[in-house]
Amino acid sequence: MIDFYLYRTKFFLPRQTNIFGDNELKRENILQNILKEKPSIELREGHNWHIGNVHRIDDAGGYFAVGRTTKSILEKYDKQSGNFVEEQLETSPYTHVIFDRAIGFLAIAKKTKLALSATGIASKLSKLFRASDFIIHNKIDVSLDPISDPYDFIDAVKTAYSIRSFEVTFTKSNPFDADEYFQKPMEKYLDAARGEKGKTAISGRDLDSDTLARVTQSVAATGNDAKASLKVSQSAHYSTKRLRGNPAYFPIAEEEFSHEAALDEARHTYAKVRDKSNA
Repeated sequence: MIDFYLYRTKFFLPRQTNIFGDNELKRENILQNILKEKPSIELREGHNWHIGNVHRIDDAGGYFAVGRTTKSILEKYDKQSGNFVEEQLETSPYTHVIFDRAIGFLAIAKKTKLALSATGIASKLSKLFRASDFIIHNKIDVSLDPISDPYDFIDAVKTAYSIRSFEVTFTKSNPFDADEYFQKPMEKYLDAARGEKGKTAISGRDLDSDTLARVTQSVAATGNDAKASLKVSQSAHYSTKRLRGNPAYFPIAEEEFSHEAALDEARHTYAKVRDKSNA
């Protein structure tokens, strides 16, 4: 099986930039400009990371590969000379990445030859993005944040006897689909204050679970985090439940893998994060 994990692409533009005045700097076009370059970067001596195999699937969706080249020494016996010799080999393991630039997500296939987790690959990929001439020239900051599956958290919130506090994180303006009544105003506040990250908390005797569930879906889809202090019954003690730690992912059998099938599954998985009725 190939396991794909969802990440939110975040491109933070310089404060003075008018994103509507330059088509190249519209967020849905930034990833396209990065991939045109196929950037490479040496992150450790002899360890070079690359983007390649860029392929368009439809108007918004596409595929690319990310991988690492390293050189190693192979010790072997040369029958012709009757001597032991050393031969230098270059290996280039890579993995699959599916994207939807209109929604703003990546689906990264885990590959242990590259990193122990998809998050390790995402970390290298964000550094590759930052090495792009387009990103450097336009002074754009880049972040790839994991998208969490919110429904264990939401179920805990909805079945709780009472909820006394709820806290969420947020970043500067970027996502296309943050909820209107909470996240977007907070993002504008963060932008105006020239902040990088923020969090906000509310408390009460028993917070409304439906409202918290709606906010949680947006928080998860935009790669942010949430936590709640709740108790499961009248006699229970309050405990803390966190959103982060349950990643949104989907498996595809190797024999069934295609770029189109992976993009369909990625969009379906993202839609479930935004709205459980899409499951």
